Amino acid sequence: MKSIIRGLLLTAAVGASAVSLAEEFTVEGGISWWNFEGDDAWGGDVTAFFNPVIIGTYPRAEAPFLNQAGNLRIDYTRDNNGDYDLTSGMLEVYSNNYYAALNASRFSNGFDLDSIGVRIGRMVTPATRVTIGWEQVDIDEFREMDIFTLGAKRVFTLGDGRAINFETSLGAADNGGTDFVYDVLADYYPTPSLSFGARYRGIGSDDQYGFGSRYFFLPNWSGEVEWLREESIDRGRDDIIQVRLGARF
Repeated sequence: MKSIIRGLLLTAAVGASAVSLAEEFTVEGGISWWNFEGDDAWGGDVTAFFNPVIIGTYPRAEAPFLNQAGNLRIDYTRDNNGDYDLTSGMLEVYSNNYYAALNASRFSNGFDLDSIGVRIGRMVTPATRVTIGWEQVDIDEFREMDIFTLGAKRVFTLGDGRAINFETSLGAADNGGTDFVYDVLADYYPTPSLSFGARYRGIGSDDQYGFGSRYFFLPNWSGEVEWLREESIDRGRDDIIQVRLGARF
């Protein structure tokens, strides 16, 4: 169970990486350095958007969401010692204010932890999305748990280029018993190019919380840093640090 939770928490952390800056773009790419439990890891991600994403006056990182931009994203992370690697992908589609997403991942660490999930939802306002979702987690092809979630995301515009992004979800993980799954993420944008945020994720007695900041320093380049702490009654405390360089084209 310890490795299952770590795989799920690391998958969530990788999937939370943000995007950078350009006035219009169709492709996003990034490279990341991680320190996880004292081990270094390197990763890469690429996202292809089905239509050009227009920045306009939006917060830079929220432009794909506010454009309702369908996309396909692939991530890969591997630690320096070759002890584990993580491969994940996500497809997002918007149509007439409806939303659908399909995600899949494999975390290999002496065994294969596979997950596949689907979410469907609706944009109830141009800046608000609500979803329901399901995810299945398997270990070496044996079903381990099912996770059912309700989620919401909202971008609040405050004027003068300032904004707040808020995301939350609540779910139940069925693995012979029931563990609740909580996710909360909030980012404040004092300008469209800079954000500071906090995030929390909990699965049963395992918690992950931390802070992150993103700065878009050139029209198509961004840098970000994130610190996360994982705490568990069973195994104690671990820290995760991520530094990412991203570009858009």
